[in-house]
Amino acid sequence: MTTPPPPSKPTSLLWDVRRQLDGSLVERINTDQLRSLVAAHAVSVEDLARRHPDGPWQQIGTLDDLASTVAGSRQRRRLSTDDDDEFDMTPMIDVTFLLLIFFMVTASFHFQKGLDFPSSEDQTQDSSSDAPAPGIQEFDDRLFVGIDAQDQYSFRTAANPQVAGEAIDSERLGEILEEQSRSERKGKLLIFADDQTSHAAVVKLIDAANNAGILDIGMANVVGANTSVTPAGSVP
Repeated sequence: MTTPPPPSKPTSLLWDVRRQLDGSLVERINTDQLRSLVAAHAVSVEDLARRHPDGPWQQIGTLDDLASTVAGSRQRRRLSTDDDDEFDMTPMIDVTFLLLIFFMVTASFHFQKGLDFPSSEDQTQDSSSDAPAPGIQEFDDRLFVGIDAQDQYSFRTAANPQVAGEAIDSERLGEILEEQSRSERKGKLLIFADDQTSHAAVVKLIDAANNAGILDIGMANVVGANTSVTPAGSVP
């Protein structure tokens, strides 16, 4: 009896690959080599492959022999794309903090000026007191400046503080006050304001006096027929 020959060992499956990008052709590579190319992204899952030498061309992504390799390649590509699309906020946060520190250091704060007037309780006690108000002569160490109902400035005298004297140019208010303070050697100011004088005119005079170096400023309150004066407040 004749013994049949042993079955022949099947030959390794070979592939031809055609790249879609440039049309180049890779011939006669085995399945393991094709898997390596797909895993290394040397060929794309959209490229075409066929069984050598005359099998039909198919997309590599549809081949059953490469299903696991194609799935892993797509997963790695998806993760890589997600990493690339993620927006790194660290530089923006750094810039924001640098800008915040810059503005904090360079910002200048402007504090609103205020006038220091006595409280209503102090005024009530003063008005109920029988003591006479101080006379105008006690303020002879001050410059007297009046403001009329039209917000015009003028120097006043101790002899008659209600009568406007030499007019003061409002555009040169600080300069004139500084010259007058130096010539009379008086570093204090007493303001006589009309009942119709605007608040802005009073504040302008106080600011000009401060700029001229006059920091002790009082508001005169003329009471009674004797023209006595009560300081209504001062600006430190």
